[in-house]
Amino acid sequence: MKSCKYIQTAIYFAPDELRVCCQRFHVDGVLKGDVSLTDVKALDFVDSATILSLKQKLLTGINAGTDKRCDGCQYLVDQDWSPLGSQKIDLISIEDHSLCNMKCDYCSPTYYGGVPPQYEIDWLELASSISHDCYFAWGGGEPTIRRDFDSLFDHLATKISKHSYHKIFTNCLTFSPSLEKYLSEGRVQIITSVDAGDEETFRKVRGAPGIQKVFRNLKRYNEVNPNGITIKYILTSENSDISNLEKFTKLIIENGLSNCPILISTDFKKELVSIKEINIAVEFYNVLKKAKIGKIIYDDHFVKRSPRDRIIISSESQVQNINPGAGFAICGTGYHSDLLTSRIKSRFPSAHLLYVETNANKINDPKRKIITYEELSESFSDVNILIGSTTFANEILNRLESHNIDFDRIISELVFLK
Repeated sequence: MKSCKYIQTAIYFAPDELRVCCQRFHVDGVLKGDVSLTDVKALDFVDSATILSLKQKLLTGINAGTDKRCDGCQYLVDQDWSPLGSQKIDLISIEDHSLCNMKCDYCSPTYYGGVPPQYEIDWLELASSISHDCYFAWGGGEPTIRRDFDSLFDHLATKISKHSYHKIFTNCLTFSPSLEKYLSEGRVQIITSVDAGDEETFRKVRGAPGIQKVFRNLKRYNEVNPNGITIKYILTSENSDISNLEKFTKLIIENGLSNCPILISTDFKKELVSIKEINIAVEFYNVLKKAKIGKIIYDDHFVKRSPRDRIIISSESQVQNINPGAGFAICGTGYHSDLLTSRIKSRFPSAHLLYVETNANKINDPKRKIITYEELSESFSDVNILIGSTTFANEILNRLESHNIDFDRIISELVFLK
């Protein structure tokens, strides 16, 4: 039976529909993904029976060949899946509104249209279907400006999923006491796109004033938990000049945020990353490295949208200084890790590959040698390291840091090899 991990155990509450995922991919030049289960016009409220029924309808269509919306997605796999509903929901995205205090030029009215939630989610009924350590992703819109944010966040974190972990995609124009509280407990990761180095560019790209306010709030959050913040920069035609990149870097330093991972991104709607964009991204990386900012990540838009006959490596060394004979350790075992594996093997067919996980013994994969972070630190001190996940990149970097692994071993500069 064909299915995927998102159909099996995830749900995405979008502003105008229920979705099964937020994966986007191209097939023959056409953008696909964000597969809808139903639009809000068909909903009054959502409970576990609603979700299960809609997912079963999608799954039936996929396997009958009548629903082709998932065709071409890398996550759709034909294997022996568990029956729908037999596993707990372990990934929930809450973006069921379009309330926002910005109007970013790469966004759309779907997410900044000012519409509050249009359907009711029966959280108490859903509780029995949700994992106790569920992963919540909060978006929108801007999650922190919805009136019920503090009460809903606290309810989900303490009553519905007591060991849950939350990623908050916030623009940080508003400071949230709830985020401050749960940051201090290590249960929150904040991801904020700044996308500018000065106020003028910030207004153009983000559609609102306030770059200094954003940095003040980021600084306050970072003082609560220095491992809880990721700062994102989406490269566009308006903000890719060297002046903005240098000013952004200066603001990072001035606000004591040099410890935070910097996530370099690009427009997800494009099928391929251009050579110009690659060069800008590399230039940006070099600006950050010169300022002694050590945690720099290229998101999966660069990897997935690079030409298929090349490899993307993130590395602080130039390619000629990479020693493939030392082997490669990829931190993570998901799709991004698989993609890196195929790219490395295409360039270095005989290179030795390792995979790093926190609980290596729990992963049954006879085709891979899986080690722990302790083993990486103690027994594989020369191997090249790659970050095998963008979603959990900050957590991976924190684990590497906690094991005193030198970041110079991480291949994290964008390099294309023919």
